[in-house]
Amino acid sequence: MKVEKDEEIPADLLLVSAPKDIVFVSTMNLDGETNLKDRELVTDTIKDNKIVRFVGKVDADSPNPNLDVWEGRLSSQQLAKAKPCSPKNLLLRGCTLKNTPYCFGICIYVGNQTKIMMNQKKPPAKISNLMRLMNKLLYSVFGFQFLIICLWASLSLVWMQNNRDNHIYLDI
Repeated sequence: MKVEKDEEIPADLLLVSAPKDIVFVSTMNLDGETNLKDRELVTDTIKDNKIVRFVGKVDADSPNPNLDVWEGRLSSQQLAKAKPCSPKNLLLRGCTLKNTPYCFGICIYVGNQTKIMMNQKKPPAKISNLMRLMNKLLYSVFGFQFLIICLWASLSLVWMQNNRDNHIYLDI
């Protein structure tokens, strides 16, 4: 997959080819830091004109939410031996390519398996202290009203049992 300068990376990519050996990415969407992070090519033998004919295999860890830990191996007939891969070779989804006109990468994780998607958590509910107090008071009022209703209903049944003979209209 080719990623252009100032373009957001759409999936977790293994960096295999670029005009320079080091590529810089902005990770502000991931960690909020404004400084650029450097990412390295797995191998410098895959050039832009050979990328179309490249045939290989990537053995990678199963998807996990840890952004700092990742291991993989890139193997191919064009490479003398399998190259180990680290998080320095991985472009994470949500990063933006900077200071490089373009780069090529192999998709490792897509969709809900990307590291950023696995790190998403449900945001905590933001409730003010006043709102919490109001909720407690409201539940207390409902509980008190229910208690009063039960008490008066019970007293009404006792009164009707005792006064049924004196008042004919109560024995309906």
